[in-house]
Amino acid sequence: MNLLISIQSLFFCFSLVVARYSGDRKCYRAWVKSVDIEHEQAIVFFVDFGNESKVSFSDIYICPETVRKLPWLGVRVRLTSEKMTSEELTEFWKLTESHYIWIRINEILKDSYGVQIKIDYSVYLRHERLKMLTSKRLINKGVQV
Repeated sequence: MNLLISIQSLFFCFSLVVARYSGDRKCYRAWVKSVDIEHEQAIVFFVDFGNESKVSFSDIYICPETVRKLPWLGVRVRLTSEKMTSEELTEFWKLTESHYIWIRINEILKDSYGVQIKIDYSVYLRHERLKMLTSKRLINKGVQV
């Protein structure tokens, strides 16, 4: 019973901790969203990356004060469909999924941010050009055969 009380006091919800990410086994700052005492794990939100994960209690540590004071590197941004159709929003996410996106916060509102987004399409355009060249080569090979 004492162990449960100490675990609850260390990892209470909405506390900033250092948690080990299972993808690379490195430690990152995280915000505890919920605690599952029975399974000895917590759901944490990695504040510098924007993803969340289930993490075992053994992989959660107290966040040092010096690390706690650093500004978060990630800001969660949600695009609304006020000016974009569902298809446009889907296409936007498809285009930007693994490409360079520059986001500037123009204003901080009560429960959201006003942002300006710029996308580096050069990676996308190179990929499209490569696809086009590859298909042309296949067509030319088909003609020669």
